[in-house]
Amino acid sequence: MSTQQQTTQELRRAIDRTRRDLGETVEHLAAKTAIRARLRDAAGHITDDLKHALHRPPVRAAAVVGLGTLLLVGWNQLHRTE
Repeated sequence: MSTQQQTTQELRRAIDRTRRDLGETVEHLAAKTAIRARLRDAAGHITDDLKHALHRPPVRAAAVVGLGTLLLVGWNQLHRTE
C-alpha cells in the first residue's frame, strides 16, 4: 500500500469520526432544546392554571401554586447550568 493510499484511508477515517461526533452533538443539542420547549409549554399551562385557581377551592389553588413553584425552580436550575 502506498503512502498516498494510507493518507486517503486516514482522511476517510477522520471524516467518519467527525461525522459521528457531529451527529452526537446534534442529538445532544436537540435533546436540550426539547427540554426547554417542554418547560416553556408547561410554564404556560401553569400560568393558565394559576389564573383559574383563583376561582377554585383553596386546596386546589395551593396545589397549583406548589407545582408552579417546582417548575419555576427547575427552570431556574436549567438556566444556571448553562
